[in-house]
Amino acid sequence: MQIRKLISRSNISTPRSNAELKDMGFTKLVKRDSGVYENVTARDGDSRYVVRDKPETLPNLSKHTIRDHDHRCRARSKDCRMRAQ
Repeated sequence: MQIRKLISRSNISTPRSNAELKDMGFTKLVKRDSGVYENVTARDGDSRYVVRDKPETLPNLSKHTIRDHDHRCRARSKDCRMRAQ
């Protein structure tokens, strides 16, 4: 009887860049001061800084959502399948 050691790849996660998060539809806020956050994934028309008690500085979350990203990914994969045929 022979015993062999199998090494399998573990579940490794790698950090995402701010651009990747933005492209995936996420918003990333980084705390800069008490009640002040920097929107490092700000899109056109979004305020770069979010200030507590100033709702006009909140990012427009209805602009781009994860659902939009999923739809684009599905559309791309469909195009890829059609090109392959």
